[in-house]
Amino acid sequence: MRFPLATVIVNIVGCCVISVLAGLVATGRLPMRTNWREFVFVGILGGFTTFSTFGLDTITLVRSGDSSRAFLNILLHVVCGLAAVHFGLVAVERFGVIAR
Repeated sequence: MRFPLATVIVNIVGCCVISVLAGLVATGRLPMRTNWREFVFVGILGGFTTFSTFGLDTITLVRSGDSSRAFLNILLHVVCGLAAVHFGLVAVERFGVIAR
């Protein structure tokens, strides 16, 4: 199995996008009703990101005997995903992302 780089990229982008939106909603710069927020965050971004694919890819790598790539997949998703969430929130807090 090839390394699932596309899944890593999609999930990292999704982490960044959701944190920017969450930051904008939290600061009041993007008013959003709860039902719309759930639709966008859980429905659209939840469908865009692929946690189930991440799980399948990781287990497939392990079962094929490629534990080092499986570990790299986990590491990239967790570390880079959390870094992307942090980056998105910092971007909203420090740079305004969207002018007021």
